[in-house]
Parts: sequence; C-alpha cells; structure tokens
Amino acid sequence: MIEIPGEIVTVGDLKGRRALEIVGYLQAGHSPYLRLLECRRKNNVEIVVLEVDVEVAPRRPIPIARTEPIILFCTMDGSDIPSVVPARSDFPTDQLHVTIHGDSDVASLCLWDTPVEDLKARFTPFMFLARIKQWLELAAEKTLHQSEQGAEPVLIGTRIQAILPAGDLDPNNRYTAVANQGIGDRVIIRFAEGKIDESDGPKELLRFILIPIKTDLVSGRAVRSAPKTFKQLSELLSLYGCNLIERVTEFVTSMKGEKGVHTAVPVLLISFPKSPSTEEAADGQDDWAFAMSQTVSELGLALGAFGSHENFTVPIIGAATEIAELPDIYLDPMIVVRELDGGELTALSGMEGAETLKLFGVGLGALGSKVVEICVRGGFGVWRLLDKDVFLPHNAVRHILGDWAIGQSKARHVAGFLNQIVPGSRVQEAFFADISDKENLSPEVEVALIESDLIVDMSASVAVARDLALRSDAARCVSFFFNPGATDLVMLLEDAERKCSLVDIEASYYAALIQNNSLKAHLNDQDVGAIRYGNGCRDVTARISPDKVSLLAGLAVQALRTFRHSNPPKASIWRTQIDGGISAIDVPVDPYHGQRFGEWDIRWGSGVLEAMAKEREANLPNETGGILLGLVDFERRLIRVSSAIEAPPDSVKKPHYFERGKTGLEERLRAVGVITAGQLRYVGEWHSHPRGSRALPSSEDNFLFQTLAHLFRGTGEPHIMGIISDDELFWRIGLSDAVGEGNLRLPE
Repeated sequence: MIEIPGEIVTVGDLKGRRALEIVGYLQAGHSPYLRLLECRRKNNVEIVVLEVDVEVAPRRPIPIARTEPIILFCTMDGSDIPSVVPARSDFPTDQLHVTIHGDSDVASLCLWDTPVEDLKARFTPFMFLARIKQWLELAAEKTLHQSEQGAEPVLIGTRIQAILPAGDLDPNNRYTAVANQGIGDRVIIRFAEGKIDESDGPKELLRFILIPIKTDLVSGRAVRSAPKTFKQLSELLSLYGCNLIERVTEFVTSMKGEKGVHTAVPVLLISFPKSPSTEEAADGQDDWAFAMSQTVSELGLALGAFGSHENFTVPIIGAATEIAELPDIYLDPMIVVRELDGGELTALSGMEGAETLKLFGVGLGALGSKVVEICVRGGFGVWRLLDKDVFLPHNAVRHILGDWAIGQSKARHVAGFLNQIVPGSRVQEAFFADISDKENLSPEVEVALIESDLIVDMSASVAVARDLALRSDAARCVSFFFNPGATDLVMLLEDAERKCSLVDIEASYYAALIQNNSLKAHLNDQDVGAIRYGNGCRDVTARISPDKVSLLAGLAVQALRTFRHSNPPKASIWRTQIDGGISAIDVPVDPYHGQRFGEWDIRWGSGVLEAMAKEREANLPNETGGILLGLVDFERRLIRVSSAIEAPPDSVKKPHYFERGKTGLEERLRAVGVITAGQLRYVGEWHSHPRGSRALPSSEDNFLFQTLAHLFRGTGEPHIMGIISDDELFWRIGLSDAVGEGNLRLPE
C-alpha cells in the first residue's frame, strides 16, 4: 500500500457531501464487490479508502489484482468529482487513462471523457463506484481504450497554450497584416479621423487628405456637369457664396509643419445644402468630392500660399490669388457614399422594433457567435456578451472569428470584431467569465443578468442553462442549441414571468422525445462523427459543416425576433432535411407544480398527471400503475417528474389491488436513457386508487414504499411513490433516511 495522507476519522466525523454519500452507499451493502476500509481527513479533503473486488480472468494482459485497494479524495465542499487513486504500491500505472502527478509515483484513474459540470449533474455513488470497478476490469483486459479515442496526451498539467502558425517559422521575419488598396480597376479611398501616418505602408503609396467645404443653400438651380478644373469649381461655388480659393488657402496654410502632409493629395469635399425653393429650409444635402492633380505642397505653390526657396516650401503671409490667375489644376470628380450610422442598420435589414432591446448573450461558440453577428448586422438589440473559453484553431471552421483571435477571449474578440464591422457599438460589454462560477462573477455581470430584457443562452451546456434557470433575480431566459448531428435546432423559452423555468421546459422536452416517434433519434444520431483537435482527454469536437451552422443560426435569429414578445413558455425544434427543407415541431410545455423538500426542489408536470389520470380512467374499476420518469440533477438538487410508463402486460390489476409486472420494462428504461441521452431516469412508482377512494396510502402502499426505501438505502438517490385518485395525487419521497409527502390537485 502507498502511504495514505491525513488522520483517521470515524464515519460520524465526515462532513462533506461527496464523502457522506459514498460511505453511506458502501455501508448499505448494495454491492458484494465493495468494502469500506477507513476514512481520513487532511485539511479540506476527506479521504475514503475501500476495496474493490475485480472480476478478471486468470490470465490477463494487465496485472490488475482480484482485489484492489482504492483511495478516494473528496473535497469538503463537494465542488468536484472525487479523485481516484490506486493504493497498491505496485499498481500498473504505465497504461492508458492513468495520470502520474508531479515528480511522485502517485497515479489517478481517468474515468470519464465527459465535462465535469455535466458529470456533477448526474453524479451518484452507484454510478461512480460502478465505473471504478468497470475501469479496472476493462484495463485488465486491455480494452479500456477505444480505437476511436486516438492517442492519449504525453504530458498534462499546464493550462497555457502557445498558438503558432503552421510549419517552420523564419526567425528573421515579423508576422503582420497587409492592407490592400483598390480592387481591379476600382479605387476606394476611405477616410478616417486621424493625422497621416507615414509608417503606414510603403513610401510610394498615395496618401490623401480631405478638405471639407460647405456652401450656402442651393435652391431652384439647374443641375450642372461636374467641374473638371479647380478654376471651374471656384466659379461654380462663387454662385453659392463660397470663395474656394480663400477656403483652400486657409486650409493648406494651417497644415504647415504636419509630418507627411505636404506630399499628400488633397481631396475637396463640397457639401451643398439644398431645398426646392428659396422660401423653404434645407431638406437635404448633396456631397461631391474632387481629387486634385497636385499635392498639398504643389497646390499651395499654385495658389501663391506657399513659396519655394532652395527646395524648401514655406507659407507666404497675406498671399491672395484671383480666379483669373489660377493655373490649370485638374480635378477627378468622385461619387460620395456615406458610411452607415446605427439608425440605418434596421432600415436596410428590416429588423426594426428592437433597436434598444437589452440582450445578454451567454456562449459564443459556433452558434452563439453567428446569432449575435446576424443580430448586430441587422441592428437587432444592444448586446452584452459572456463566454469562458478562448478561441482555438479548430474553431475557425464554424466561427465568425479567424486566426487573428487564436488564444484570445472569444467574448472580447467577438465584441471588438462586431463593433468594427458595423457602426453604433451594438455590443456594449464583453465578459471573459464562467456564468456558473457564482462566487467570482463581477458586479457588471450580475447587473447584466438582472437588467437585461432577455438572456440568450447559446452555451450548449446543460449546467449553464440550469444555473440560469435557478437565478430568481435574472431576466427571462431563452436557450438555443443544436442536436449532436446539427440537423435540428432546439429553442427553450421561459414565459414572461418565469413561472416555467428552463429546467421545467427541459424536462418537458425530454418527455416529448420519448413520446414522439419522429424524435427518438434526435439526441442519438448514429451517423454523428467526432474529430480530435488536440491530444487532451477532452479535446474532441463535433463534425459540423459551416453551412449547417449558418442555416440553424438564421433560424434561431428568426425565432428570437418572432417569439420575444410571446408571454407563454415555448419549446420548438426546427428540423432540416438533406434537400434543404425545414420542418418545425412544437414541443408541449407543461406547467410544473410541487414544493421543496429539504434541499430538493420537486415538481410534477401537468402532462404526466393527465397521462396517469387517463390511464386510471381507462382501467377502472381496476387499479393500475407503472413507472415514474424524471429529470434529476444531484448537483442542484432538482427533480422534475415529467413522464410515466404504463403497467407492463404481466401486471396484476384488480379493483382493490395492483401489482406492477416486469415484462419489457428493462428494455423500455434502457431506450429512455438512449433517447434522452441519459437525462430522464427512473424515479419511482405510481398506482391508482378506485373511484371514490382518497389518494391516501394503504398498509400495502406503505409496505411498497418501505421496499423502495430498502432498495435505495444509502444510494443518495430519490425514490418516489405516487398515488392517484379522482381528483388528486398523493406523493411520498424518500432521500436517504428522510421522508417527505405532498398532495397535488389534478388538472381540470
């Protein structure tokens, strides 16, 4: 045995939730293969030592022992999944899915490749300890590592990533961006605020400087051909109260001493305020630009504003030139196109009516970045953005960002990029943060959660959506995500008053998957392929084409625009076909009713209550019953009973007696797990009482519940018994040694 740290403590001295749950399961004696040896504590870690009997062949490739001592390190606050360390000093650590820590020989077992937050939501002592036993047995046969997983990483332990260009780098080079001027035979000159910077581009690159001039009001005048010379333009502008020579002379004289300006080409921007008649005020403005054939220095000399001495050009005080004295200075007229301002976005996009809507976007991956881009381009909403991830090379396949953002915060770079491509700063703030890390959220994030009109969750994380749902002070939430094959888009939208939370809607969504035959493969697409982008355990991404992302993101924006005003909760699935067709599936959303029991929030969907009532009515005068299914989140202490399975065919149904059978039940429960990706599970039993009888437990019912309690003793898992009568449901729940009860009126 390796040396085990900490001081020995009794079971009664344990305080952490994880350690208590695991020890409770071991003491209950559910498995003959597991035995508790001792408990220890060191600082804020509680240590559980146990033995695991491993079912292995006499001859096996890896020398896993028939009985392996195992050490579990559990944090006191239960914030993480316990670490699993083999206690045998000669345990075969030189194999896959084992991590050696630091310079020591201490090793830990890598049990899952699932994100920790998702594991915590489904964590139970049974699944945890069963996985340890399974790991040891698969490792013994050298079948633990699947062929599609690729090679394991050689080293781990750092969170720092160096992102470099592909191939060998030339140490003599600098890696910069190149800006192009002109495309084909078109030249585009875009002016921006700021002085000329000679270091920006090669010396032979032309630089331009704008000279803005405004005339008096132009009214009732004939349209004229654009002047081709400076003299012609001066004569024209004199008709509108503008002395062009004087204005240009003042301007070029004022630029003396500015670096690089004397070699720049001046561009005259002439603005003509206009109205239909002299009696009316201006109702618009015509802008014309004229590029001159000389530089600023040459223009100054031509106008007599500058003098030349020994190759130096200097201003001449009091210089004045008449129109008749002007030399030939040719102009190139230019059409003026204005940049958009914020108000014109919605006019061009047709997305009016939501210019000031306050939206908080959480999750800026492929879907989130594209949704926000479409909305910002169309002037839809004013956004705050949050994401905890950085941009990695493989993200460029489906993301709006590119190589320039590699290794940087997604949220901040998406905000910067979008604020550059459209005017108006539609993205007001960006946060590099984890929305589930409540202890470390900044005050600015807290304000955004509360003051937004709508929180748009696009994180594709069950944990994030549930954490948002549990924020009672947060704004209304909507969640968008793809199914694994990115053939379907899912929307879960809370009601305006948030009486039906994202958790309730999620439970209804899973119930719909097992009830609608067309949705049975929705979360279980066998054709979905994954690809590894790095050599870390979880460096795997879905194989999704950019066209699918763009199509589904567009549907999400349309749904956002359509349903943001709706009051009731809503769940929808948009399904794409290979021929480009799209079908919409409305998912029934049930109101949920219930109450708290200790730390647990237990609610029943009205749909499952109605289904049980109908099944009862169909079997009267006999009693009937079946299995209860629900969403259970062990991390957040949530139970949503959302579906029920009717009595198997070998059940016994009598007017005052019911015994649930077993035929086909195991297969159906297994199918439920596959269809819902493990999110719906068995939570208990239900049965009916005859007409006129109250929904109160009989002595037989009490015995049934005692049987359930014995079955689940020490597991930390809930077990529920439901009894339905003419107009009410009685329910009883057991959690460890605690028992709670409640009654619900059935829907009319």
